Amino acid sequence: MKKLVIQLGVLLVFMVSVCIAEDSPLVAAAKREKERRAKIAAEKAETKSFTNQDIEEFKAKNPTGDETATESEQAVSDTPGEQAAPSSERDDEAYWKGKAEATREKTRQAEEKVNNAQNDIDALWRYQTAVDDGQQQQKTVGERGERMNDLDAAKKELEEAKAAEEELQEEARKEGAPPGWVEDRDE
Repeated sequence: MKKLVIQLGVLLVFMVSVCIAEDSPLVAAAKREKERRAKIAAEKAETKSFTNQDIEEFKAKNPTGDETATESEQAVSDTPGEQAAPSSERDDEAYWKGKAEATREKTRQAEEKVNNAQNDIDALWRYQTAVDDGQQQQKTVGERGERMNDLDAAKKELEEAKAAEEELQEEARKEGAPPGWVEDRDE
């Protein structure tokens, strides 16, 4: 009998620790990491590798006319220290810095909305627990529910803004813009 009680006690402690662990930040971080890895795997699955045969077929379908560069063109391209002039607006530092600042501002605004909504929820909770009137408490519960919906919307907006920042950095990297043009120096 004593042995059974000890086993039940150990089982109870184990189950309580599992329940607590489900809500821990470590579990949440592990879930985010799993999602990130799944996203990377999906991106790898979407990429296409080109073989030499694919290139030859493309060249056969799309003749360019002059396939070899002239000697003067080669000499110009081999000249050290010279860089080509910006061919489009996307090569301009001001373009990338402006775009980066706009996305950072959206992120800042979204963070501010999240903070304000959380502060409102906290204030309503403090008020609700301090008031003895049942009707007033019910009214506060309703208001708090609305603010929680606002908080959820603000969090979604923040996630979208952060995703937009990451997309901008990836876009700039693909376009060949230096990282300093899009990175936030204040971080």
